[in-house]
Amino acid sequence: MAESRVKTETLVGAFVLLGILVMGGLILQFGNIGNWIKGSYSMSVDFEEASGVIKGSTVRLRGAKIGEVETKPELRNNTTVRITLAIDENFQIPQGSIFQVSLASFLGDKEIIITPPQELTNHYIEPGSEMIEASQEDLSSFKRKPKPSPKIPAFSWPMHVSQSSR
Repeated sequence: MAESRVKTETLVGAFVLLGILVMGGLILQFGNIGNWIKGSYSMSVDFEEASGVIKGSTVRLRGAKIGEVETKPELRNNTTVRITLAIDENFQIPQGSIFQVSLASFLGDKEIIITPPQELTNHYIEPGSEMIEASQEDLSSFKRKPKPSPKIPAFSWPMHVSQSSR
């Protein structure tokens, strides 16, 4: 009797331990805990307008996510908004790059888009740098002239079609 009780307790303990390990793995996989382990460096960018940018907004270089907004945007001297970026240490931003606030989705999410210069050099922006930018781009900037609609004849409903039989 005592032997079966020990066996049962051992099995229950093994399943509880396995459950804890699986939960820990899921938390590491789907949580933001992995970001704590990754190395990153900070840099600041001053914008004239940065509405909608929040802590955690995405930072992209050539469409690839390379970091996020590290802190809540801060108004400076009532003229500019300073945004501190946390850039993944595996990425370097070329000097002469343009920083833009852009609409990430039709829901109003904003992100920082970094566009490198046409002529690339081996010079990169140093970690901890302070950049001054004033560019803001939205999906609204993609408005095009409306295409002329084809002329559709107006019909009245109900429409009667009659054939003459002569």
